[in-house]
Amino acid sequence: MEQTVVKLLIGGKEYRAWQLVSISSKLLSYARVFRVGFTRESAGTGIGIKIGDLVRVKIDDDLVLTGYVTKTNFSYSEKGIELSIEGASKTVDLAEGYMAVKSVKQFTNLTVSQTLQLLAKPYGVSVVRQKAGKDPKASVAIAATDSIKKILDGVVKKHTLVITDNESGDLVMASPGGGGRTADSLELGKNVLSGDQTFDSSKLFSRYYVVGQRANSGSTHPVSVNGAFRYAEDSLVQRPRYYVEKLSGSPTAADLQQRSVLLAEYRRGQAQALHYTVQGWRQSDGSLWKVNRLCRVKDSILGVDAQYLITEVSFTKDSGGSKTQLTLMPPE
Repeated sequence: MEQTVVKLLIGGKEYRAWQLVSISSKLLSYARVFRVGFTRESAGTGIGIKIGDLVRVKIDDDLVLTGYVTKTNFSYSEKGIELSIEGASKTVDLAEGYMAVKSVKQFTNLTVSQTLQLLAKPYGVSVVRQKAGKDPKASVAIAATDSIKKILDGVVKKHTLVITDNESGDLVMASPGGGGRTADSLELGKNVLSGDQTFDSSKLFSRYYVVGQRANSGSTHPVSVNGAFRYAEDSLVQRPRYYVEKLSGSPTAADLQQRSVLLAEYRRGQAQALHYTVQGWRQSDGSLWKVNRLCRVKDSILGVDAQYLITEVSFTKDSGGSKTQLTLMPPE
């Protein structure tokens, strides 16, 4: 049986021997999270841990999260003592925070990565660019009440980016599948404990419209009426069902078309997501399961024999042992 040790490194001390563990990372989330705990004995363990502490979480010697303690709970009753500690990647401050009131409220003539660096720097978060290809220009106007997540979401939407975090607590500009391939495939009868696939038509539409406004020097009308749109279709949906999304700024026709195609592909992927549970946290070569990796899935029950992208990984440990829950979507 796989033996793993989860360690919390805080203030030069190491805390381990957790009975309950949950560590989750999502490709389309800005911050991975963890929760650990114990019950009954070991009353002295973790007493000095407090919210706001800088923490590194390791599975054996593998770093899986760098961030902060965000919540602690210490309770006792006639049944015994219980301590739970929760935390999140350093990027959680970008997911929950806002710009300082007197800070710059417009970024122009900067690349996307430069814009993200300016947003992340006040929070002590570094930006890592793993996405191949051109680093496009970004123009971002910021209202005083805009959260950083809202600003990031706008940049992601306009430039069809994948932004996530990594083990070191950095904000990462990633390419889908940029993490490489898994060592193991997911195979029914080999390493899969359970699996499911739910087709949900509520996520699908026959046509995805993306609308925008752009300046037109030859128009006598204000920018607000110089509307433009593009759309993409999904042949899986036979009846009329329309989805409309607005792209801010002054998007080009190519921007609108690219976004509409992405929406159609992503929504189809959501509707075909796979969920699997495997024993343990490591693959046959000793490496941990990770998001943004391409994985071959062979499942005769669900009728799947294709390459999928891992979009979510959750490590859990309880009285039933250590398991990994995986969510996968078509790479598109």
